[in-house]
Amino acid sequence: MSGPGLTIWEAHHAIHQAAFDETERLTRLLRQAVSAQEREVALTLAGELIEYWQTHTLQHAEAEEAGWYREIVDTQPDRQVDVTMLTRDHDLLRILLAEIQGLLTARGITSGIVERFEAMLLINAIHSREEERRLLQGNTGARGSSPLNDEGQSDELLSSSPQAESCMELIPLIVANPSLHAHLVERLRAHGLHPGDLRASLRRSAAGTSLYTIAGRLSPQEREWPFPDEGNGAATDELLSSIAQWCEAVTQADYHTFMRNPR
Repeated sequence: MSGPGLTIWEAHHAIHQAAFDETERLTRLLRQAVSAQEREVALTLAGELIEYWQTHTLQHAEAEEAGWYREIVDTQPDRQVDVTMLTRDHDLLRILLAEIQGLLTARGITSGIVERFEAMLLINAIHSREEERRLLQGNTGARGSSPLNDEGQSDELLSSSPQAESCMELIPLIVANPSLHAHLVERLRAHGLHPGDLRASLRRSAAGTSLYTIAGRLSPQEREWPFPDEGNGAATDELLSSIAQWCEAVTQADYHTFMRNPR
């Protein structure tokens, strides 16, 4: 039987998010190194990316295919189409990674390397969102599995908090709005922060669009921010500044907690 790391939404989403954050960070650094023509740095980063994709995301995919996916099809044969589609996503990631390795072996850092890594990011983000929606909807650690109504939605989820209602609509900000993500990273750096200090996702629900953020490593803090109207540059600037200031405060508190109790 598959463990809770695969079958509970919160745990599975955390696995997806952690892997995405690290591959996104390394891919961004690779793009910067290639743009600066730092070939040795770029080769090192490409190697780290290949290893990370193999030992985290694709190893996770193999565990899903060998156990969890089979269990789902055995108990819910009508999910076979979903499982086939999701397995194809895994295959696309494997194909792209194999192409990257072939290009690196034959030519070193060349045109198409970064673009393939970025394509893998996009495919994996969409795959994770669809996997969570199709196979884990209503399966949360806080409430356990809930029966679905005739429309395929959990009655308990429909009557729960806005956060629970929209949890399946989280899209990493770098995928949903790359330009806004880049501006947010600039603000974080201006506050002496690393982009990895903040996880930001776009959340869409019937109530509207918001930014969902998590900061802090020892004691993670969550906060949701109303998304300004499109084209309102002043409101967007104010939002990004507020998020950066909040992240700085949470990160500092995290550091002080560690210093008081380093173990």
